[in-house]
Amino acid sequence: RAPVSSWMAVLTATTGAASVAWATWLPTFLSQLSTPGNLSRSAENWPVQFLATPISFALGRSFAWRESPAWWLGVAAAGTLAAFVVPAALGAVRLRRHRAAAVLLLGWLLLPVAVPLAFAALGRPVYSHRYAAIGLPAFAVLVAAGYVNLRPTPRVALGVLAAALTAVSLYRYGTEPLKDDWRSAAPTILRGLDPGRLLVFDTAIEVVSFQHYAGAGEPREAVGLDSAPADGPALIGVRYRDGVRVDPVARDLAPDVFARDRICLVLCVPGRPEACHLALFRERGFELRRAAEYHRIRVLFLDREAGPPAPTPRGMP
Repeated sequence: RAPVSSWMAVLTATTGAASVAWATWLPTFLSQLSTPGNLSRSAENWPVQFLATPISFALGRSFAWRESPAWWLGVAAAGTLAAFVVPAALGAVRLRRHRAAAVLLLGWLLLPVAVPLAFAALGRPVYSHRYAAIGLPAFAVLVAAGYVNLRPTPRVALGVLAAALTAVSLYRYGTEPLKDDWRSAAPTILRGLDPGRLLVFDTAIEVVSFQHYAGAGEPREAVGLDSAPADGPALIGVRYRDGVRVDPVARDLAPDVFARDRICLVLCVPGRPEACHLALFRERGFELRRAAEYHRIRVLFLDREAGPPAPTPRGMP
């Protein structure tokens, strides 16, 4: 049995090497921690992100994610445990005789999970499965090591299960929308921005996604919100001008927003339900004139002028 000092020497060396390799991510990590409002989306769901990390490693978001029914998430969790997590754990046990390889792979796998998790547990809700994905290659090696050391019968059974689940994930990836459809929504938004209409996003983080697809047609002014129903009539957020954030700290922008007569309100994973937004704007004389709907995105055009509101179509000519 190797002495503890020998294990510590290997752990220190591999941790140091990994730290050098990951140092390029440190500025981005610190920026995300220090930017006001940047962690608002992770604040409530980082424990779910942590629990979903094995599924994202093994089968990806295209198999099951937050919109999936509970029973399908259960299938994803059970399949991930049987076909990937158990073989990975077996691979880690079988590699214990190869001290350097075992420490390197476990450190590579666990540090990207443990460090953001520690920050989140200490009150900085930074954890996301995307950070943990840095350890995905190590996870794949451990799974392979586990399969190599299985007996033929369980190896074939688990291999068939892993292949079947992966095939379902790839099929869903090729046939079903996964992310917010900004590619389709951005042209509709730009076409509807007549002079004087203010573009308002709920939430602020979606401004960057829109900017990517808007390109040179991006409007001069935009507002990104981070409001919740508990905020009442307040619209907490930041302003953007010519694509650049101008408010270093979020503030109540209700006076700025309600001073306009025409609003384009974009909802994508909104902080307030659509009904709350409509009630808030109607109290101030606005009516819904037209709307467009894309995958996970709703675009609402609100005017203060009188007249009956138009019906809500799916998509917009």
